[in-house]
Amino acid sequence: MKQQIQIGSQVTFHFALADSDGHELINTFEDQPSTFTTGRNEIIEGLELALYGLRAGDRQTLTIAPDLMYGERNPELIRQLPRTQFPKPPEPGQLIRFDDPAGNAHSGVVLEVAGDEVSVDFNHPLAGKDVVATIEVLDVRTP
Repeated sequence: MKQQIQIGSQVTFHFALADSDGHELINTFEDQPSTFTTGRNEIIEGLELALYGLRAGDRQTLTIAPDLMYGERNPELIRQLPRTQFPKPPEPGQLIRFDDPAGNAHSGVVLEVAGDEVSVDFNHPLAGKDVVATIEVLDVRTP
């Protein structure tokens, strides 16, 4: 019998994450699968919880609430930035990347360009949304 995923299992799997409208944000099915060990906070909580009890060969699609995925939207993560911080004129809907003074990368979506200011949303694109996760378990190794 195939091993069931439990705490401490090393799991190799494919996954796709989309919002409830079907807009896919992440999909590993056409790329390399992910491998992690359960119980070590290596992946987002809701995705890990969805894997417990599954075995190699299992595939499922389920909806996961925001509190177990990317949390609720935080209005404090919407910032007004001077237009001069952008090398090219930004456009609404554009995904941009910034490095903070410590060298950490942050992504945001341009919401609006008004005069000399640009409104940028640094919330995760799936924050505040139910996430539809499709999971296919490829391999399970228990401790």
